Amino acid sequence: MQTSISIYKRKKEKNIHLIKRVFIIYFTSILIVIGILGFTNCTKKSKKDLLPYAVGLSSLRSSSNPTSTSTATYSISGTITGLTSNGLVLQNNSSDDLTIASGSTSFSFTTKVSGAYAVSVKTKPNGLACTITNGTGSANANITNVSISCGTDGSSWTARTLPSALTWSSVAFGNGIFVAIASGTVAASSTDGITWTSRTMPSAVNWSSVTFGNGVFVAVSNGTGAATSTDGITWTARTLPSGGNWKSVTFGNGIFVTIAQSSTTAATSP
Repeated sequence: MQTSISIYKRKKEKNIHLIKRVFIIYFTSILIVIGILGFTNCTKKSKKDLLPYAVGLSSLRSSSNPTSTSTATYSISGTITGLTSNGLVLQNNSSDDLTIASGSTSFSFTTKVSGAYAVSVKTKPNGLACTITNGTGSANANITNVSISCGTDGSSWTARTLPSALTWSSVAFGNGIFVAIASGTVAASSTDGITWTSRTMPSAVNWSSVTFGNGVFVAVSNGTGAATSTDGITWTARTLPSGGNWKSVTFGNGIFVTIAQSSTTAATSP
């Protein structure tokens, strides 16, 4: 009887132990599944939550390390003097044509540039020639000092009247005045080249040439006579070396130079 009971108890304990194992395995499996699902959801949520930060970081990287940069550009402009007729067309860098009307005193190209610029005259104004100052360079700021000066080009002439009917031989310009010389004691001066006033030379010789340099007019004759004047009005007699029929005088490189006709003679001052 006791043996049967013992056997029964052992079987019961064995069954209980088996049931416990089954329940442990079952609940363990459930926990594993729940853990996997929870980890997946957590991962998805984390990615979603981190997206704004990722975008912000990307933008920050883009702004601190730009792939492209803008290039600064600058305007090209300047002043014009002496434009008394139409027809002037300017260019910058051989393009960007700019037509300038008569009487204009300034200009500005419509296209801005970065770096090199070169202002040029594409078409001259009617009857005028123009020179450009400060027309080339490299722009690192707005350029405003280009200067264009226009004047007659010698293609058309207007008759003017000198003070007397003599053999006028030479004319020069300096200190804002024109000076003309002739044979005898007569010279003439004019501030505009149109209206002339008679002046007196220091001696009655055949004055052949006049020039201006270093603030003074110098005139030479076909003998030994020469003359100087600071204003073209009052003249002082000077003496050239003998033996020359002095025909022309000029100034350059700090000295006056005159040459004689039909000889090997020249003279300098100083």
